[in-house]
Amino acid sequence: MRFLFLLLCVLSPSVFAASPVANNNASEPVAIEADTQLEWLKADNKFRATGNVVITQGTTSIKGDNAEALYDAAKGPSALTEMIVTGNVIIKSDDNTATAEQATYNTITQIATLRGKHIVLTTPKASVTAQSGMDYDVANRKVTSKGPSVVTQGTDKIQSDQLTVWLTEKNEMKRAEARGHVIITQKTADGTNIAQAERGDYDAVGKQATLTGNVKLTQGQNHMQGDAATINLATGYSSLKNNAATGGRVRAIFNPEGSDNKMPTLKTALPNVTPKENFEQPFVTGR
Repeated sequence: MRFLFLLLCVLSPSVFAASPVANNNASEPVAIEADTQLEWLKADNKFRATGNVVITQGTTSIKGDNAEALYDAAKGPSALTEMIVTGNVIIKSDDNTATAEQATYNTITQIATLRGKHIVLTTPKASVTAQSGMDYDVANRKVTSKGPSVVTQGTDKIQSDQLTVWLTEKNEMKRAEARGHVIITQKTADGTNIAQAERGDYDAVGKQATLTGNVKLTQGQNHMQGDAATINLATGYSSLKNNAATGGRVRAIFNPEGSDNKMPTLKTALPNVTPKENFEQPFVTGR
């Protein structure tokens, strides 16, 4: 038997305007459904639902195995402050979908904290995945991932140890900030272009990437290395710079088309870098 608990419009619009199940539907009622049980734990200032829980308001829904909805004791049950959903979590809002093992949404900060081994946020144009955690700032359209993370949009892919992505109002990637073991991959008609660095900032609208820290660029059999680089992914233009303060040098190695030559040994060793024999693959950076 499926239980239905309906919280009508008497609930505070100011609270639901910031909540994950409200979105732009603050005047809509909130429904909490569950297969097993629905409880009002008045002493603990919360509601609890168990068994295939579905929370909906307007066009937004949150699904999970179990859920708790906490409210401000001073203001009463209408002032929901936090929702905690566990087990097979799926959050859908308009055209965006997030999946995780657990999700906590703070209605005051409007930040959804997603946890689990494999977390995915999918928009019509882009997707962001994380292995350790993800914070989704709904109000500012900002996604911060923890642990090895990947953002993909079209033919562009960015991987790093930590990733922050800003979305446009159309839920397309606007900008990405990557930190630690950054790898940017772009597939073109001429092959796969690969850029590596310790830090990267990517303007998705202008298709411009700025890389710093042990930069390595690979295009087919050709390789360039430096301390900083600017890349236009639309035109293919790249500019590398050295760090004069540390005596760094910009290097480029070009192999003839069809050559299977291995990467020659450089006179100045590059720390923690071992080039691969297959140059369509990125360098190994000690990861």
